[in-house]
Amino acid sequence: MSYEEQDETMKKGLPPSGLKMVWVQVNMTFGKYEKADMDSLKETHGDRFDVIEVPFLFPKGKLNLRLAFNNNREISGLFFLPVN
Repeated sequence: MSYEEQDETMKKGLPPSGLKMVWVQVNMTFGKYEKADMDSLKETHGDRFDVIEVPFLFPKGKLNLRLAFNNNREISGLFFLPVN
């Protein structure tokens, strides 16, 4: 994910330094990132947003990475969520 792929709201709310901080915090909490479970990737298509969700594996557990894309194919949301 690059900064240029984000919509204006995301760019303001999560600049590159903020994204790096989030990633460092996730790795400090869950251990060093191992891999994405691409076989479990889920896609949801809506009127305003398309969403992908993929489990990320870490030594201390899993987190779902959720990305929301607007109609211009820009990233409008990024979330790390517990796996249900």
